[in-house]
Amino acid sequence: MRLDIAVSEGKEIFAWHGQDRFCGSSSIDEVVQGGTVTSGEFVSFLANIFVRPGVRFEYMGDSVIDDIETYSFRYSVPLAASGYHIGTKRGKPLVPFHGSFTARASDYQLGSLSVIADEIPEDSLICSAETDMAYRVVKISGQDALAPSSFTLKLDDLNHQYTVSRSEFSQCRKYAAESTLHFDADNNAAANNKEAAREIELPAGIEMHIALRTPISDRTAYTGDPVEGVLLNAVKVKGAGAVIPKGSVAEGVISLLENFEEPDRHYLVKIEFHRIAFGHSTFVFQASPQMSKLQTTKLVSIYGNSWPAYVHNLAQDGVLVFRSEHFELDKHFADYWITQAARRHEGNGGSEGR
Repeated sequence: MRLDIAVSEGKEIFAWHGQDRFCGSSSIDEVVQGGTVTSGEFVSFLANIFVRPGVRFEYMGDSVIDDIETYSFRYSVPLAASGYHIGTKRGKPLVPFHGSFTARASDYQLGSLSVIADEIPEDSLICSAETDMAYRVVKISGQDALAPSSFTLKLDDLNHQYTVSRSEFSQCRKYAAESTLHFDADNNAAANNKEAAREIELPAGIEMHIALRTPISDRTAYTGDPVEGVLLNAVKVKGAGAVIPKGSVAEGVISLLENFEEPDRHYLVKIEFHRIAFGHSTFVFQASPQMSKLQTTKLVSIYGNSWPAYVHNLAQDGVLVFRSEHFELDKHFADYWITQAARRHEGNGGSEGR
């Protein structure tokens, strides 16, 4: 999975990699709609453990790790001091957690941190959750900043499936904005610029027939990769007095690419389109693949008539099913997408996992 992560006002916000913008306070759940995800590696866990009162610490001794003298500690965060949320069927309740961390003896720089969830609710789909993080100092705008270099998430679920997810962080940089005020600006030029930047949000229910321009293969693609497609039919936009012409390029993302070994080897793939630009107009939307009879038949052949809740939820939004060892999609692949209502989520500012 490829994501861009930013820290703003002490909170982590997310966007698909290469999207070039962060929308509001997008939480991990708002961006990634399926699969195992977690957040908090940048600031939330650190703030919860080292800033919030009520956390208990215990010094465990010193050791030499990679020729560096290191101090080791244990900590415990009770429920009253916790900001760690675990996803359940009824919401995201707080849970206590504990773990350990190491610090370099010479300057107390954080080296590693482990987080283990405690008292996971019975209605959660997971039995255990452990996150291991490694930290390093990076240069951002000429200044030293502590940032995670990698993390590993280990989950054990109710079906006794043990999942290990490994991630690495790279390309750290600072986001900034500058404004210039002109007192002698030409009003006509301002009007022309406004026309050039016209953005139209498409309503739900618009069908688009799109052929891929970006080849996709399970061997090379990841969730979060950008994709492009070509509109195979003109689309009338009611209320806007506009028509999106045939041949327009649609920009999107692989929002899900999961490989399943049971009950049979198969892939569940979701490609979402969100932007078409041509002329002086940019159309923004959220389009998911229509769930066709063919895809439904494939799911029935794999799971029978009783689908797991996770698969059922994916099918409601539209998903592509490939029952094979590998799959490849090229420019000959075309399907129907339909625009959805805008997603609205409220962030809680805490560490999350599901």
